Amino acid sequence: MLGDRRAGADTVSVTAAQYRQPVRLPTAGKAERAEREERAEVSDTVQPTAEIAGGPPGEPKPVSKPWAWLRTAGSVFVQQREFTVFVVAVLLVIYFGFISSAAANFFTHDNLVVLSQYAAPIMIIAIGEVLLLICGEIDLSPGFVYTFAPFLMHYLIDFWGVPAVPAILLSLLMGLVVGWVNGFLTVTVGLPSFITTLGTGYILLGLVLTTSHAFPAPIPVPAVGIGHWLGTYAWSEIIWAVILTAIFHVVLIRTRWGLYTVATGGNKLGATEAGVNVARIK
Repeated sequence: MLGDRRAGADTVSVTAAQYRQPVRLPTAGKAERAEREERAEVSDTVQPTAEIAGGPPGEPKPVSKPWAWLRTAGSVFVQQREFTVFVVAVLLVIYFGFISSAAANFFTHDNLVVLSQYAAPIMIIAIGEVLLLICGEIDLSPGFVYTFAPFLMHYLIDFWGVPAVPAILLSLLMGLVVGWVNGFLTVTVGLPSFITTLGTGYILLGLVLTTSHAFPAPIPVPAVGIGHWLGTYAWSEIIWAVILTAIFHVVLIRTRWGLYTVATGGNKLGATEAGVNVARIK
C-alpha cells in the first residue's frame, strides 16, 4: 500500500512538472518565409514604377521657395470671388490693347486719362452701391444725384453768391439728404428700395431738366481752382476713386459697422437677434 502511494505520488509530481513546463506552439516557419519572399518580389516590382512616376506618393518633390510661394499665392488668388472679374478685365485689355484696330492708340497718355476720367465716377458710385447690395437692398438714385449735384453747385455760386467751398459741401449734403429720404421710405414706411430709389432718381432728373432747360452749364469761376484737385487734373479723379475704395474696404472688413453691414445682409433675423440695429444699418 505504502509503495503504491509513493509510486502514485511520483507519477503525480512528474505529471505536474510536465504541466508547469511552457507549451511551445508549432511555428509557421515555412509560411513566414514564403510571405517574406512574396513581399520582396512585390517591392522589387513596384519600386521601378514609383521611380518612373516621380517617387513614392508620401515624398513630395522638392520645390524651390520662390516657386512654392508663387504657387501658394496663385491658389489663394484663384479662390477669390473677384478672380473672374480680374480675368475679364485682363482679356479686355489684351483685346483693345493688342488685337483691335485701335490698339495703337490704346496705351497712349491721352487715352488712359480719358478712360480714368470715365471710370472714376463709376467707381465712386459703386462704393455706396456695393454697401447697399451687401445689406440686401438696392439704390437706383446715385446716378441722378451725380447729375444734380454739379448743377446745384452752379446755382448756389452763380445765382445765390455762395462761396465755392460751402457750395460744394452743400451739394454733397444734398446727396446725404436724398439717401436719408430713401432710407426713411424703405425702412420706416416699408416701400421696396427699388421703387423708392427709382422715384427719387426721376424727381432729381426732372429738377435738372427743368432748371437747366436741358443745357449744360460751365464750371463756376470760383470753383475752378478747387476743381483742379477734384477732377480737372489728369489723374485726380482716379486717385480719389482709389483712395475712397481703400478707405471703405477697410471700413467694411475692419470696423464694427462693416461687420454689422455684412451680418444684416447675410441673415437679417440672426443679426436682429444678436442685437444689431438693422434699421439703422440700412
